[in-house]
Amino acid sequence: MGVVLALTLVLASWGMVDTVDILLSRQFDQVQRQDAQVYFDPGFGDVPAALRATDGVQRVETVLQADVTIRNGDQRYSTELIAFEPETQMHDFDPVGSPGDGVVAGRSLRGLLDVDVGDRVVLTVTESGTEFELPIVGFVDEPLGTFVYTTLPTLERLDPGNEPRSAMVTYSGTVDREVMRRTLTEVPGVVASVDARALYDTAQSFLSLFYAFVGVMLAFGGVMAFALIFNTATVNTSERSAELAALKVNGASSGQLARLLAGENFLLTVLAVIPGLAIGYWVSAAFMGSFTSDLFDFGLQMRGRTLVLSALAVLAVSALAQWPATRAIRSLDVARVVRERSQ
Repeated sequence: MGVVLALTLVLASWGMVDTVDILLSRQFDQVQRQDAQVYFDPGFGDVPAALRATDGVQRVETVLQADVTIRNGDQRYSTELIAFEPETQMHDFDPVGSPGDGVVAGRSLRGLLDVDVGDRVVLTVTESGTEFELPIVGFVDEPLGTFVYTTLPTLERLDPGNEPRSAMVTYSGTVDREVMRRTLTEVPGVVASVDARALYDTAQSFLSLFYAFVGVMLAFGGVMAFALIFNTATVNTSERSAELAALKVNGASSGQLARLLAGENFLLTVLAVIPGLAIGYWVSAAFMGSFTSDLFDFGLQMRGRTLVLSALAVLAVSALAQWPATRAIRSLDVARVVRERSQ
């Protein structure tokens, strides 16, 4: 039970690190593919064309974003509607594909509004008050936010007064991202440029305290595993001193007795590893599930190597904890033990 509890604590901690690392990487490397997002004044002229002509820029796509309220019957949810070009390379919609003439939504919306693929929802644009109805063509699994997506022609047709005020940009080759940010900001009509990697780095910096907390939990799990196995081995040696003394009198060496007890304790640890991994994984999944909401989808993401390394770490701690018991066997006073047992 001690080994199981120690593994549970270790996996619950390590699972949080894996989950955050994997989901942030998915969000900023796979889902969001732009290198930067540029905001501009639409009345200043053809700013996207000027961005395309900038050295170091590979591709530019205009994007239309609008705050909307989605309604299905009496159920409502406020979020952001983002319209991309039909064949966008700035956002990953796998396995659903392009929204076409409908909307693709974050999967949390399925439960929030009790909707499914094919259902029609009513969207109301907050700024203009325009209201229109579109079908849901699919749901995507994204770690951050519950947004809805459509294509730029669809939104421009349904809300003609709303025009793009931003563009997503990818860079060509290896460029200095800070230099590119300044260069894009200096393009006439550009209001601001946000580097996607800077957002990722900011998110990582905010998590520094989280990683420190998890590190303490990992260390505590290792200490707890050592203490439990150490106590078990020590008590086992103490309670069986008469038996060990008898074996020693009959010719068993200290090394043989030490190997015998170490093998027993190590076998108990091995037997506890499999249920410990299973219970630890289940607890980790439940723990991460408690953080999941419409803003964050933090379902457990655990690497296979985490399970392997956790098991090996506990086995290593078990091997280390055998040393005090081995030392006690070698210093065993056979005559004293026999006298004590004979009284």
